[in-house]
Amino acid sequence: MKRIGILLCLSSSLFAASAAQAGWEGNWLLGVSGGWAWHSDRDVDVTIIHPAPGNQITSFRAGDVGDSNSKFIWGLLAGYQARCNSWLLGGEINVDWRDHGDDGATFSFIDPVDGAVSGSVSGNSHHNAVVGLTARVGYEVSRYFLPYIRLGAEVTRVDDVDFVAIAPAVPYSVAYANDRNHRWGFVGGVGAEFPVPLCNALSLRAEYNYHSHSRHDDVVALASNLGTLYTISGDGSRHENTGKASLVWNFL
Repeated sequence: MKRIGILLCLSSSLFAASAAQAGWEGNWLLGVSGGWAWHSDRDVDVTIIHPAPGNQITSFRAGDVGDSNSKFIWGLLAGYQARCNSWLLGGEINVDWRDHGDDGATFSFIDPVDGAVSGSVSGNSHHNAVVGLTARVGYEVSRYFLPYIRLGAEVTRVDDVDFVAIAPAVPYSVAYANDRNHRWGFVGGVGAEFPVPLCNALSLRAEYNYHSHSRHDDVVALASNLGTLYTISGDGSRHENTGKASLVWNFL
């Protein structure tokens, strides 16, 4: 997060200097936002390596795993923007928190080696703040309506990506593992900005964004029988959609 902040300061300073030379009028801004996020379901690949005889391997895919419900989000934003005629160019850093500290998933599986339902796998993860660095390009259609597009990248750290696998077949085995990683992704969206009447420094925004998270989640666990090995891997296709409103203070 510190590196992203330094990058934002440097890029904003360069943008402000170039904008001033080109005759653009610019200002710094701060804002707060709130809205909703909803996720796509994703497939999960599970591989089981049995000890004897011969280290038999079983692989299967569990579909529709994940939290597809909408969650409340809130955040802060800061940046710099410049205007020339009806055009607007800006750069911003966004820090958002999602109200889904734990994304859990539970599913049963059939192991052909045992010839029956062998048990279930359950997992959960804790998501930290999502930090995004984005650019905004807009065109003022009228004094009270400025549509824009947003493009950029974002990162979040995911802690305790863990799962528990329970196999009731003989010998009974339990596997547990955890991990942590950083998820990088791209963000793109559209929105509109409206000035607040009687206060030139305030403006309201409404926007929709698409967030792509392409990183795989891989976890490996050794079962309690000290022989069976479980691996679980997300297919990397999960994405997120957000809709939010923001109140922005412009330092004119």
